[in-house]
Amino acid sequence: MKNKIKALLIFFLVAVLVFGMFVYRTLNLGISSCNSDKIFFTASPIAVSSIYGIVPLGNLGPPSHTFPTNHLYFYTQRLKPGDFNSGPVEVPVVSPGDMWITSIASSEHLSGEKFTDYSLTFSPCKDFEAYFHHVSSLSPKLSEAFGSGGDCDEYSTGGKSYRRCEKSMNIKVSAGEIIGTAGKFKSQHALDFGASDFRTPPLNYANPSRWYKRQKHLVCSIDYFSPEVRSLLQSKLGSHDGSVRRTVQPFCGEVEQDVSGTAQGVWFVEGAEETYPEDPHLSLVYDNIDPARGVFSVGTSVKGLRSSTYYFIPSKNGFVNRDFKDVKADGNIYCYETVDSFSNFPKNFIILLQLADEKTLRLEKKDFVKCVEPLGFSDYTAFER
Repeated sequence: MKNKIKALLIFFLVAVLVFGMFVYRTLNLGISSCNSDKIFFTASPIAVSSIYGIVPLGNLGPPSHTFPTNHLYFYTQRLKPGDFNSGPVEVPVVSPGDMWITSIASSEHLSGEKFTDYSLTFSPCKDFEAYFHHVSSLSPKLSEAFGSGGDCDEYSTGGKSYRRCEKSMNIKVSAGEIIGTAGKFKSQHALDFGASDFRTPPLNYANPSRWYKRQKHLVCSIDYFSPEVRSLLQSKLGSHDGSVRRTVQPFCGEVEQDVSGTAQGVWFVEGAEETYPEDPHLSLVYDNIDPARGVFSVGTSVKGLRSSTYYFIPSKNGFVNRDFKDVKADGNIYCYETVDSFSNFPKNFIILLQLADEKTLRLEKKDFVKCVEPLGFSDYTAFER
């Protein structure tokens, strides 16, 4: 009997402790809901004078970023000014607002340039979440909290392998407080900055079941800055080197570009059950700096077609270079004469596209210089919503 009472007492104490930790975390991380607040940030995470350019949402870099990317890229000064092959200068990263750091993850790069960088997830209140990727070092305060890391796993994407360790926490930081650095490593050109506002309506993906909650409520982190800082950061939106600005609304770019019943948007290689990694999939979208350009963002599944981005100027009629949003399940085959993303030099092949039905798409590379009828498939790759 005494043993039963002792066991019940231990169970009760453990339950109280767990409940107490839950209450503590809730009270500290979600002191209140975000209400209708839209300004959470007052300090640029990197000194504006150190930013070359901020690449808008929707950047494409297949195969690891075959989908439009869900964060901004803050490109920083180079070791040799203007020479992006020289690597980035290491610069301080500060908390953009009064926040709770809710998790830290280390990413050990196991192939290519070997180093470890960090991701920070933070929130001002329970309805809003933001993150930094590619923090090159942690402040002493955060380094001590992270210690040797938490749960770890290994994965591969884009032909490279990584070991990731993540640890949950609740560390209070203040606006302008140094929380780490960015830069330093030659292959890490930018600080990634993403955000999700769970008060916003979910984005209109063609197949919402493919996406996590965070992805359904993506927002532009710049929109949540105080007006004076927001204006400075918006002026940097465009190419990585600051030479070209995005001049089309929304200036911060777009991630979700699906148009149901058409070819436009994200497609998954036939039979794939997992959304990530992105490597085998496909996006038929618009360029995030110049939306007048259509882009094939091709992963690793299309036979004979190297994983890359292929650009064209969309046409409003006909079957050559037709705008993706106009390609429907009408039985027609559409043909694309694409160009290189930087030189605009024509490719020596064409891409055939057909929407077999509203949820099935066919894509094939043909070794022809021009689109000449009759057009037909011989060995296409199938994708689905």
